[in-house]
Amino acid sequence: MAAPGAGINQKPRNTKKTLVRLSSYLKGSRFTLFTIILVAAAGAVLIITAPKILGNATTEIYTGLHTGNGIHFSEVYRILVIVGVMYLAQFAAGFLQGRMMTVISQKVAYRLRNDLKAKMNRVPVSYFDKNQSGNLMSIAVNDADNVAVTLQQTLAEIVSSVITVLGMTAVMFAISWQLTLIAFVTVPVSFLAMNIMMPKA
Repeated sequence: MAAPGAGINQKPRNTKKTLVRLSSYLKGSRFTLFTIILVAAAGAVLIITAPKILGNATTEIYTGLHTGNGIHFSEVYRILVIVGVMYLAQFAAGFLQGRMMTVISQKVAYRLRNDLKAKMNRVPVSYFDKNQSGNLMSIAVNDADNVAVTLQQTLAEIVSSVITVLGMTAVMFAISWQLTLIAFVTVPVSFLAMNIMMPKA
């Protein structure tokens, strides 16, 4: 008998082969994927630059109060309008990105189900006698949906996350490279100390 919990969190038999086969289902959507990457990159750039531009409004207010010349509200309003437009554009980019990924993922699921149907039509009847109907239905319905959901949620998210991390790092270096280096040292050391101390605590 199998041990309790056996079969849960199984690793792929051949991850590389699985990714290659999955990429073959995306060949017809290369232009859309390229567009998604560009939209995700644009959204990440907007997220990165908006706070920096918003900081100019704070600088304008501080300068006006510190020098005694008064606050140039027209300049502050102009900056706020620009930042608002940037956030609206970022929202639109996220919506467009999600919509395109939904279309691609559903096309992949459709092709998977068609290929599975063709495969099941070729296997002998004895195969269905040896395998439970619930397992076959799970493959035909749940597994195909899981592939579609994973594509929809992770592909564009990976692109935007990588660009956001790189962009934030560049902005941090532009503001103060000394503080950035201190953060790069203290944050890993803090995590390492927590990993050592928490089990003992």
